Amino acid sequence: MISKSIPGKLKLEDLNQLVELVDGRTVFQLGCYCGRGLVVLAQHARRVWVLDDFKYPNQSTGGVAEELKSNVDRLAPPESRIDLLYGTADGWVVPEGSEDLDQNDVRVVYRDANRPGEHREADEKLALGFLRHGGVYAWHDEDGDLKWLKVEPTPVEVN
Repeated sequence: MISKSIPGKLKLEDLNQLVELVDGRTVFQLGCYCGRGLVVLAQHARRVWVLDDFKYPNQSTGGVAEELKSNVDRLAPPESRIDLLYGTADGWVVPEGSEDLDQNDVRVVYRDANRPGEHREADEKLALGFLRHGGVYAWHDEDGDLKWLKVEPTPVEVN
C-alpha cells in the first residue's frame, strides 16, 4: 500500500482509516511533502488535487519536488488522476490550468502535517469552503496521528 521509504509523518497504522475516508471520492490535499499520503490517496480516491508551494528545504536527493515526482511515478497507479497546483491557501484563486476543479465535487479535504503553522487558518477556511455541502476534513497532526471531522451541510431557508 505504501512504502516505508517515503519520508513523512503519516503513521502506517492510520492508513486504513484514511483509505476508508477517501475511497472513490474526489480529494483536495493541502500540502504533500514527499508524497507519503498522496500515494495512498492516489490508490483509492477518484481524483486528487494537491495545493502546495513546494518550498521545502532541499533534500540530498535534489529537492522535495523531485522526490515527490519520483515517489508518485514509482508507487501511484498509472491511472491515477493527480493534479498538482502550485500556491497556498492564503490567497486562494483557482490556478490557471485547473479550470475543471469543481469545488462541489470535492468530498474530502486532507491536510498534510508538514504544512507550516502560519498557513493553518487559511487552510481551514479553504477546506471548509470546499466542504460547505458536506464531506470530511482530515489531517494528521505533528505527531503523525490521523484526525478528521465530518462537515454537515447547514440547512438554508429559501423564501
